[in-house]
Amino acid sequence: MSGVWAPGRRRMTAGMVVTVTLFASEALAVATIMPVIADDLGRGGYGPAFSAFFLASVVGVLFGGPTADRFGPARPFAAAVVCFAAGLVVSGTAPAMAPFVVGRALQGLGFGAATPVVYAVIARAYPESARLRMFAVISTAWVLPGVLGPGVAGLVADRVGWRAVFLGLLPAVAVAAASTLPSLVGLAPLPGAARSPLWPRGVAVVAARALRLERGPATAVAVRGLLTCGFAGVDVFLPLAITSVRGRSVVFASLAVTVVTLVWTAGSWLADRFVGSVGAADLVRAGLAILAVGIGLESLLLAAPVPLAVGLFGAAVAGLGIGLAFSPLSTLVLAGSGSEQAGTASSALSLFENLGFAAGPALTGALLAVGDRRGWPEARALAVGWAAAGTIVVAGLVASRRLGDVAQRDAGPGGAVGRAVPAVPTRATAR
Repeated sequence: MSGVWAPGRRRMTAGMVVTVTLFASEALAVATIMPVIADDLGRGGYGPAFSAFFLASVVGVLFGGPTADRFGPARPFAAAVVCFAAGLVVSGTAPAMAPFVVGRALQGLGFGAATPVVYAVIARAYPESARLRMFAVISTAWVLPGVLGPGVAGLVADRVGWRAVFLGLLPAVAVAAASTLPSLVGLAPLPGAARSPLWPRGVAVVAARALRLERGPATAVAVRGLLTCGFAGVDVFLPLAITSVRGRSVVFASLAVTVVTLVWTAGSWLADRFVGSVGAADLVRAGLAILAVGIGLESLLLAAPVPLAVGLFGAAVAGLGIGLAFSPLSTLVLAGSGSEQAGTASSALSLFENLGFAAGPALTGALLAVGDRRGWPEARALAVGWAAAGTIVVAGLVASRRLGDVAQRDAGPGGAVGRAVPAVPTRATAR
């Protein structure tokens, strides 16, 4: 059997689903309760709390994939889980915003290291016929946290306190480690990886190509960064806009986070369904265009005369857009690299993804700080930040015009990567 639930892969699949569920629960919980944390520890740390997470995740990304190639995936995965757990403890017990941000950085370091390890395991341990399906299975791991996580986090923060949200995830960390590590021990280091330096030169090379928007998979890496930067610059501040600008409760804001997450996952499955007929590059362009429209509609949430439902609909549209674009970009990058470079290619992909997730909140947070110094209303400062995020998405749409060349360059005997892999059931990754 070659499926993701084949006897030889069943435990590995289950372990990685548990791990992704843990990360999803944490991410959605923090996105929901951050307005409460900011009220307690200081509003000035709202943006840095997210940026520190993703900037630290970049460091983890740079070492996670190449270390998995050199030593096998078990060691870097174990280190990532320990670091993530330490971050939960530091954030959950932080007396002020500065140590809270440090805890978020530790969480990001663990998250960043684990992400390319998971990608590398999929590339090495699953046949191509099951690999893309595994990405979809992992995307589904966001569904339960997406449905329950924000609401539960909002209720816990309201009834018990926000610290219980972080500390309450520690048992889940132990479960993730116990269910995943045994299945990774059998994956040996890649031949020749031990002769390479730990610092991932390959990632730097791919990053440099991506910055120049060369034709090939590096273009997809760069577009991934623009996509996540634009989306995160708005999405991270959605609960703040709902609670502070519109005066609704954190529990109500949690519903918006749930909707965006579920629509993102639905977009990823739609991308999987149509990638063979529409093409990965065209799906990316369509997703970016939809995301830009969604951000425009979402910005109406900041205008008091406009019904709140209009802005929430825009948030859902934005979730659909990133869901459609995110998954095909992953497929293009991984399909363009062989299994012997899976770790490095995965690190390059995660590098720009996390840089985008860090830069978006940092940009909007900086504009909020500028607006606060100038005495702007919060709605006006958020509007400026969201307009900047929308501009970045449009830049990604322009850059995505070069994605058509990825298919030309990486086409194999059966067809073009840009239109997925013919005769293979395609499944796409998601949030």
